[in-house]
Amino acid sequence: MLAVRSFSFGCQNQFNNNIKNKKMKLTELRLSSLFYPIDRSNEVHLPIEKPFKVCTIGFKVEAIPYDKVPAQVEKWIEFYPNELSPIPLTEKWLLEFGFNKDYKQGYIGKDFSNQDFVLAEPFVMGEWQKGYAFEFTAGGWSKYKEFNYVHELQNFYFAMTGEDLLTVSGHS
Repeated sequence: MLAVRSFSFGCQNQFNNNIKNKKMKLTELRLSSLFYPIDRSNEVHLPIEKPFKVCTIGFKVEAIPYDKVPAQVEKWIEFYPNELSPIPLTEKWLLEFGFNKDYKQGYIGKDFSNQDFVLAEPFVMGEWQKGYAFEFTAGGWSKYKEFNYVHELQNFYFAMTGEDLLTVSGHS
């Protein structure tokens, strides 16, 4: 953290946010989960904004660039769990996954088997809603599940649909 405090470019909060609370747990991963690797070659360890896709999960995670299929890659890259950083869920990623931002004012949706998988955009439900959220009713009560990271949405989408959330180009 000392190195972060020495920055004077007005980015201190951004760097602090990238360092804290952005560790992925192995229990949150499944095959095809997307993440950014963390560059540990410098004094400040920051994510490299090049997404990778999980291929195997064990003591280490083996992964490949997300836009490749395993057959296209000669050797998978190994990462320790502390070298994985979650990818923030943004509109850009949702569009990459085939969501339609013109779905409905304040919502972004994706067609799934003649049904809609719809997320409320940040702050649509109130100032407390910081990320994209899936609304549902349970026991007569309205509830929601908020997503801050791509892998969280990938996991939820798979749990709800039984299918991987693929990019428009067919990559997961």
